[in-house]
Amino acid sequence: IVMALGVLNAWIRPPVVLYGTVAILVVGMLAAHLPVSSQATTAARRQVDPVLEESARVAGSSWPRTLFRITFPILRDSLIGAWLIMYVLVLRDISVSVLLYTPKNPLFSIFVLDALPYSPSRLAAYCILLLVVTVVPVLLWRQRGAFGREEAVVAG
Repeated sequence: IVMALGVLNAWIRPPVVLYGTVAILVVGMLAAHLPVSSQATTAARRQVDPVLEESARVAGSSWPRTLFRITFPILRDSLIGAWLIMYVLVLRDISVSVLLYTPKNPLFSIFVLDALPYSPSRLAAYCILLLVVTVVPVLLWRQRGAFGREEAVVAG
């Protein structure tokens, strides 16, 4: 709640007024949930041996080429996982949504809150839809098997 109030206070006054736009929702959600996903990517980045990047540089590879050909493929699953974590957190977030949404930009979590006291059947339908929208991307990611890598078979 404090993060949402801070974002609202920062972007409600001129020279740049974002209140009532989708941009303030994006800024608020990123500010609230980026620390969680960045912890996952930081942990994965620390596990990558710097020797891999150094050897690419010694072989004459430029920094962007090293980044896209060595570092990103190694971190791909961690980055996807971090974005999925953020995706799930944003979908279930209510505190930031309530403070930053406007009737022009309704959010799904606001629909759930509006249906809560009046329509149990609509609330159930919203919750099932929210469950499907949350679980399907995670299951698709997990279906790739071992985070996209095949298990190595050691012949003995």
